[in-house]
This record gives sequence, structure tokens and C-alpha cells, in this order.
Amino acid sequence: MIRAEDRARRASARASREANGKTWGRPREIDRTAVLEDLDAGLSVMKVAAKHGIGRATVFRIKAETKEA
Repeated sequence: MIRAEDRARRASARASREANGKTWGRPREIDRTAVLEDLDAGLSVMKVAAKHGIGRATVFRIKAETKEA
């Protein structure tokens, strides 16, 4: 009985998210080219991170990956 209620609750939550246009699960990958373009345009790491909704460490990681390649 409890398991069936839990299943129904999760199904309701999924339906609600889909109705509101939200996705379920892991977020999409970051647009690395846009991050690099913003850095090249002279924006600070903090501003780029805030603009794209990512952390500073992620911006530094993307920046370092391009230097290695």
C-alpha cells in the first residue's frame, strides 16, 4: 500500500513538472563556447558564472581545458 502511494506521488510530481515546462533529471550540458566568448569579451569570471548560472570553478575549468588543447 505504501509503495503504491509513493509511486502515485512521484508520478504526480513528474506530471506537474512537465506541465510547467521543467525537465526531469540531470541538467543539460553548459554551452562552453558561450562561456569562452564572454571571457574573451572581457567579462570577469564572476560575471560569466552568474550569467550562465554556473560556479566559478566551472568557468576556470572550461578556461583551463582550452589552454590544454
